[in-house]
Amino acid sequence: MPDLSLAENMALRNYGSPPLHRGILLDRAAMARQAEGFVCEFRVKASELGARKATLSGRNVQQAVLACELSHPVRS
Repeated sequence: MPDLSLAENMALRNYGSPPLHRGILLDRAAMARQAEGFVCEFRVKASELGARKATLSGRNVQQAVLACELSHPVRS
């Protein structure tokens, strides 16, 4: 989603599960920690975690998507 931040986009796959979801609220600090880990591990270059996905280069958008998809277990 181009209008969401990098951290929000990286949370789309698991926002309803702990540690990102606490009661009825999202844990923004946990979202930031998760995104930070993905950015480091997959070498996504962004000015900040709050940067909109639309501002990333094509390569970095692809790396962000791969980070999300490869970092979560496959659903069967």
